[in-house]
Amino acid sequence: MRWPVLALLLALLPAMPAHGGDFALCEQSVDAELKFAGCNGLVARDPKLAEAFSGRGLALVALGETERAIADYSYAISLDPGLMVAYYNRGLSYLQIDEPALAVEDFDSVIARSPGDATAYNGRALSYAALGKYDEAEADFTRAVALDPAYARAYVGRGSLSLSRRLFDAARADFDKALKADPGNTDAILGRSYATTGTLPVDAEAVASTTPLASEPEPAPAPVMLQPKPKPLATLPRVVRPVRTVSLKLDKALVVAPIKVAKPVVTVKAPKAKTTAAAKAKSVYDASLVERSCNNYQGEPCGAVSSK
Repeated sequence: MRWPVLALLLALLPAMPAHGGDFALCEQSVDAELKFAGCNGLVARDPKLAEAFSGRGLALVALGETERAIADYSYAISLDPGLMVAYYNRGLSYLQIDEPALAVEDFDSVIARSPGDATAYNGRALSYAALGKYDEAEADFTRAVALDPAYARAYVGRGSLSLSRRLFDAARADFDKALKADPGNTDAILGRSYATTGTLPVDAEAVASTTPLASEPEPAPAPVMLQPKPKPLATLPRVVRPVRTVSLKLDKALVVAPIKVAKPVVTVKAPKAKTTAAAKAKSVYDASLVERSCNNYQGEPCGAVSSK
């Protein structure tokens, strides 16, 4: 009789949603495979749940399936155009597959809806840097740290940009701020060592700016030393030297009779013998032409060509 009573008591307990475990895994799990399993379970139960597709996309990125993740983010956005986390994560995914222009569009969407989001400015700065728009990147890094003065990644980004521009003082200052906010940041530690020694990483390329950076004054141009122009030759004083007259006396013994020059002997070569038409025809003939072409030089069929 105990089992019917126990079954009745269990029936009186509040029902737990069937997808409760999947929801917890999808939202909170840091393990990529568990997160994927939880979000995938939610998608199977509710194909219209945008957050489930967005969470599954995040798991797919961790599993190395970036393009599949972009597809999930895009579908989540189609279900809920206001889901900013899907725009942000898709922008980062576009950066991973080397599509920075598309990443800029996604970060623009986040900034338009949430202008106080420092992470969106940092993401767009990375996208601008990948596009070679270094001034725009520097401006966005600056906005990010203005919104969040303890944003270590934004300081590292701006410091790296200054380092590539050989602005070592500005770079070292940003790396110091990053280390103050995050003492264990390895990128900041490495960047500061380069900035302190005034060197660039081996695989880094120096970049230029089209406008002066606000973080460091533009160096004054070096003075140009102009060389004096040489005077034109026409203005130089002319040196007049006295003319010396020399009287020459001829010695009769030195007068020599003119030498007769013998004319060269001209040898006349015998005219070359005329080449007959038959001889020319024979010299033009090439047996290899028979193998390569269906007509010989005389326009006859290949079988009519003779090697005679």
